[in-house]
Amino acid sequence: MKHVSYLATAFSIASFPGFADTINVGSVQVYNVSSYTIDPAALQGFEKALGDELCKRAGFSCDWKVLPPEQLWSALQAGEVDAIVAGVSMGDEAIDGVDRTMPYLMLDPFLHIGLPGTQWTIEGAIISHLPDPAVTAYAQTTGASFNEYETLEAALAAVRDRQVMSLFGEREALVPVAEASGGEFVIIGNRDEIKIKPGIAMAVRSDDMDLRFAFEDQIFDMSQDGSLNTLTETWFGVDAARW
Repeated sequence: MKHVSYLATAFSIASFPGFADTINVGSVQVYNVSSYTIDPAALQGFEKALGDELCKRAGFSCDWKVLPPEQLWSALQAGEVDAIVAGVSMGDEAIDGVDRTMPYLMLDPFLHIGLPGTQWTIEGAIISHLPDPAVTAYAQTTGASFNEYETLEAALAAVRDRQVMSLFGEREALVPVAEASGGEFVIIGNRDEIKIKPGIAMAVRSDDMDLRFAFEDQIFDMSQDGSLNTLTETWFGVDAARW
């Protein structure tokens, strides 16, 4: 999956139990126009559409504003904004005074490709992969040896020469490789897809639990009623990771 556009959501709320009539929603000034907008002159995209829907479901009236990306975290910590929707990974390093909601976007799953007829076993296997801290962390839990290669060509050559059992990587990257190989490489393994990255979430201040739960409730509802899958498919295509 392409990297998520950097959009930031800023919320001005009244003290609990009531919220202000208008919620100020902020986005960053720079984001991936080709991936996440139709008209680069307009503020739009997956996270804009999601933010609007979450606000609607929560009963908020939202007014979108723009913030420089380097000011997002400091603005949140200082109370200038009350939430961020900006491709915040659940796996990102913790920031003082900041909590995350449940994820609203699942990242692309991982899988193995190898030679046809490969006998699948993970315990004791030797597996190739491209540089990725998430894979390095995952490798320590598998019982296999993971060899890092700097290029896709080198990793595939190791599979082709049977130096490794498989190449492990993101589905979006490896499925086209297998499809274009004319049958030389196929998806292997007793688990086709493995989720090793925890997803993308909203960020709020740790002392703003009422706001966090208000949005988290709506994210959960959307994940259960199918609307989050529909929105994800609209912006990322039918192959996007689903709930």
